[in-house]
Formats: sequence, structure tokens, C-alpha cells
Amino acid sequence: MLSHANILANAEAVLELVPGYREDLYLSFLPLSHAFERTAGYYVPVMAGSAVAFALALAFLLFAVGLSYYLRHLNRFLGR
Repeated sequence: MLSHANILANAEAVLELVPGYREDLYLSFLPLSHAFERTAGYYVPVMAGSAVAFALALAFLLFAVGLSYYLRHLNRFLGR
């Protein structure tokens, strides 16, 4: 089991390698019960002063990514 000190040490190590900024927006789509999501999607943004957007469901996220991909290629096809 990870202690609170272990989790915070992991979050601090992430911020040393990849600095976080107040302007950053993190997308959280894993359940907060996952240790990775709790560390990378919750504690790291809080420590960096960033905002977190929580996806309602992975299906909505996949739909949005797919729609974005489709529109990007449609614009390329139409020459825009």
C-alpha cells in the first residue's frame, strides 16, 4: 500500500520532470480510485495550481476525440 508520503513524492517527482502551470488544464477520465489518476490527475494539478476537467464518461470522451478527428480531416478534404 502507498503511504501519503509516497504519493506526494511521486507527484513532486512528476512536477520536477514536467512542470505544471496555472494556465494548464488537465483532463481526468480514469476513476479517482486508481492510484495513477489520484496522483497524476488530482494531486499534480493541485500542486501546480492548475485546473482539472473531469470527463462524464469515457464514451463521451471517445466520441469527442472521434468527432474532432473527423472534422479535422473533413476540413483538410474541403481545403480549409
